[in-house]
Amino acid sequence: MALLAAEKISKAFDDKILLSDISFTVVKSDKIGLVGKNGCGKTTLFEILTKREEVDSGVINKSKQCHLDYAEQEKDDYQELSLFDYVASARDDLLALRNRILFLEENLAVQPDDKKSLTSLGQIQQEYEVQNGF
Repeated sequence: MALLAAEKISKAFDDKILLSDISFTVVKSDKIGLVGKNGCGKTTLFEILTKREEVDSGVINKSKQCHLDYAEQEKDDYQELSLFDYVASARDDLLALRNRILFLEENLAVQPDDKKSLTSLGQIQQEYEVQNGF
């Protein structure tokens, strides 16, 4: 199943064509690197994929399971974060579940007979796993 598909996307600024009839598909098992000279359109492509920029022509289809973000080149408000914290911040929903799991685990370490916490931990861990948190 395709997570992301671009069909004949094009983008130009003034008289400079950055992307011309670009097509690609990304599936779950893909490992991707994007390499190119400065000014060739790498950042523009990511801005298009994250809906910060519009295409001049073409279509982009993204499945509900596809979550995209990127670190802006000239932005420094994220530079104080660890790599894990920065990447994880794209999924605040998973961070909240992870924090709840950690809290319940700490509580159960002190009160191992707390059945309510144990039940909650199981339910939250299952949700975390379903959302690919692990």
